[in-house]
Amino acid sequence: MFLQQLFVKPFRIILQIIKSASSGFERGVKQAITAVIILVTLNLACRTATQIFLPATPLRPSPTTPHSPIQKSPSPSIQPSKTSMPHPSSTPYTTPTQLHMSVSCEGILAFRIIDPPEQVRDLFEHHAQGTFLILHLEVMNLTQSPIQIYADDYTLILPDENVERLVKPHMAATNYLYIIKGGNFYQDKIKPATIWHTYLAFDVPTQTKQWQLLLKPGSGNSPPICQTTLSP
Repeated sequence: MFLQQLFVKPFRIILQIIKSASSGFERGVKQAITAVIILVTLNLACRTATQIFLPATPLRPSPTTPHSPIQKSPSPSIQPSKTSMPHPSSTPYTTPTQLHMSVSCEGILAFRIIDPPEQVRDLFEHHAQGTFLILHLEVMNLTQSPIQIYADDYTLILPDENVERLVKPHMAATNYLYIIKGGNFYQDKIKPATIWHTYLAFDVPTQTKQWQLLLKPGSGNSPPICQTTLSP
């Protein structure tokens, strides 16, 4: 109500002044000046009243984006460097069967006796009439085709006063050696470019020192493909 009276009444006064101004120019000019002064005064009064009766709107701080704490990337932990200890290098294995160390059988097979020959009287339940001469034989197939070898392909030649004595492998004792020592069975098909091992047992007279191993591969089933001998 106060504001309404404050604004409405001055305007009514101004209208009355303008109406009466037509009676005389001089009087109208004075009244117009007076009206301008009144309007300026009212304008100032309105501003003052507005500041008094209307609550001032509090200034809100402009929203600020919360700053997230700067996360530092974890620095990699520095670990003491390990000194790499060189592993002891193993001695390269040299294949015992090489052409200059073996006896070639016409370029088809290469033979060699590895390990010193042994002589024992008994092999489990197998008993020699004299002693068992044990030979560890190594064979290499030098061809591109498999080669079959048979039990009859091995012959031990023993020197005698009048005639050479021929001894074939003792089958039971040789079979027993295959069981306990492994390797390849003495009757087998030797694959191309393969190193092949087998054990042979011969029943020979005690203290036999001189002998020759005659090898005739393939003779057990057909004419031999080659022939050679090994000596101690």
